[in-house]
Amino acid sequence: MSSKYFKELRVYKLSEKLADKIWQIVNGWDMFAKNTMGTQMIRSADSIGANIAEVAIKIINALSEWQEAL
Repeated sequence: MSSKYFKELRVYKLSEKLADKIWQIVNGWDMFAKNTMGTQMIRSADSIGANIAEVAIKIINALSEWQEAL
C-alpha cells in the first residue's frame, strides 16, 4: 500500500475542499481581519489534511511492519 493512499480517503478530500473554501472566504476580508483571525483559520484548516495524512502514513507503516513480522 502506497504512503500516498491518504489522498484517496474521502475525509482527506473533504479537508482539502474545506481548506480551499476557507482560503476563498478569507481572501475577501480586509487586511486587518486577514492578518489576525484569517491567518489562524487558514493554518487550522490546512492542518486538518496534514494531520489526516500523518496518521494514515503511520497506520500504513505499522501495517507493513506487522505483515513483515508474520
